[in-house]
Amino acid sequence: MPRDLPDCADIEIIEPTQNESRDGANGIVIPREVRINGKPVLMPKDHPPKFHEIEIGSGSPVLVTLTVFARSVVIRHEHEPYDDDTREKRWSVWDLTDSTMVATLSARENPFESVPCTDYLAGQLLKADDPGTYMLTEDDGPARVNYSLGSYTVENTPDGKQMKLVWAPM
Repeated sequence: MPRDLPDCADIEIIEPTQNESRDGANGIVIPREVRINGKPVLMPKDHPPKFHEIEIGSGSPVLVTLTVFARSVVIRHEHEPYDDDTREKRWSVWDLTDSTMVATLSARENPFESVPCTDYLAGQLLKADDPGTYMLTEDDGPARVNYSLGSYTVENTPDGKQMKLVWAPM
């Protein structure tokens, strides 16, 4: 069975109201419900949602931190037999300066070709002092393979600016 690739969550901060007017004080939102992917979740009152800085036009993603009540938490291994026909290759790009994952790429986003300069990954690489601090990991496959970023170039193409990446096996 193929595994779903990770996806972003839809976060909704809601004030249920009977009044459709948004004039004056009616336009102020006083949230009483938080939903993740359309499902209401329970949250401690003293841990409100935290919205990280949003920089318009920066190409940075919107980040929200939520503290929720958990019914259960499971941390375990899960055996997934490797099958070339059904498994979609996935890559992760890591910043080795602070060991954080910068991006996850699917097979459709081949990191050995190029990425659009509007992409979040390209934005992170353009800000880096040393591109050699980034590592590419093949997450799915019979053996995990790591590559270090040797260099990149930015080129104008008919589809817009593209970042060509040069990775070397580690």
